[in-house]
Amino acid sequence: MKHQSNVVDTSILDFELDLKDKGSMRKAFVLRTGSIILFLIIWYVFSIIIDKARILPSPFLVAEKLFSLVLGKSVFGLSYVHLGVTLYRLFAGFIAGFFVGSILGILMGRLPRIYDLLENVAWIFICVPAVIWSFILLIIFGPSNITAMAVSFALITPKVMLNVAAGTKSFPDDLLEMAHSYNASPWMKARDMYIPYLLPYFLSSARIGLSTGLQIVIVAELVGINSGIGYMIDYWWREFWLGPIIAWGLFLVITGVIVEYAVFRTLEKKTQKWNV
Repeated sequence: MKHQSNVVDTSILDFELDLKDKGSMRKAFVLRTGSIILFLIIWYVFSIIIDKARILPSPFLVAEKLFSLVLGKSVFGLSYVHLGVTLYRLFAGFIAGFFVGSILGILMGRLPRIYDLLENVAWIFICVPAVIWSFILLIIFGPSNITAMAVSFALITPKVMLNVAAGTKSFPDDLLEMAHSYNASPWMKARDMYIPYLLPYFLSSARIGLSTGLQIVIVAELVGINSGIGYMIDYWWREFWLGPIIAWGLFLVITGVIVEYAVFRTLEKKTQKWNV
């Protein structure tokens, strides 16, 4: 009877903890939703007070512009064409920067001399603003796709390098000693040790690289490329109309959320079984 009583008490405790967790989740959801609604209300009130749609459009006007973009409507061709051009430049620069940065990062993490050689170079590349890179590469390559890709590559590579290098340096030495004692081949070490251990660093580097690359590509398009989302933002800025600029920004946010859940969250779920 005493054992049954303990089991019942444990079940009741678990049930109470579950209720508390659900209650805290509801409170968090209410607070987050409420903050968004409050922000929209304040935005709407100020738009009425200012009463100048070009300077501060109402949320309804921005929603209307965003809905037009979702339907594919744009001043210059389809909105998805501009989105596709921007994403093409982004992914081309990102893939190259991620590949080169990962290889150099692993070398930096395993070889101290390589780390000492490349660390300062990486920070110099990171500290140079995207606008400066855009002007430098515009002069070299002209207003072309290569310019946007090169700017993205120049700023993504060092960030990936340093992130992967930090993960490689933290790799446990006892695992390497164990692998040596079992005469593990280089392929087995890479497949069963290095890749699973560095996977979180690769995923975080990919997130950082894509977010950084998107901002960089937009800046490059703003500076001097006649296509893409950055060009459309520059057009509406010259027209002194804020509504379409915010709508294009939200269009990018929606695209980023889709990439996050369709790519990164899926990869995280599939790679959870890899644990070192």
